[in-house]
Amino acid sequence: MTSKRMKNDPNRWYCSFRYVNLDGETKQKKKEGFSTKKEADEYKRNFLNNIKFNPEMNFKSFYKMYLEDMKPRIKEHTLASKEYIIENKILPYFKDMKISEIGSIEIQRWQNSLLQAKNPKLINPMHLLI
Repeated sequence: MTSKRMKNDPNRWYCSFRYVNLDGETKQKKKEGFSTKKEADEYKRNFLNNIKFNPEMNFKSFYKMYLEDMKPRIKEHTLASKEYIIENKILPYFKDMKISEIGSIEIQRWQNSLLQAKNPKLINPMHLLI
């Protein structure tokens, strides 16, 4: 989280952060005048929680919000591993789908597409219907 003391008033704090709106656009938000760092951090958390989950948003937008939320919480190597897996295995299949469209059937189809890409002889799509 980016919460810092204000330059012109060192007794006050501000928070500045990026977020992805419901249209998938990255925006920047800045709010000034908090009495403590804790208040600034709490404002950011509340702001993001209020705009976060919308079942009509696409998976790529959801992923961007997830990434922003996870960056300060996990180690750099873990973040790089998650980014690699999501961007190379999950995002190509789900990126344009709305969150509300992703259910168990879509997840099974995605898993089957991964298995088939790994070994095309392994899976016959007609056997999956049984």
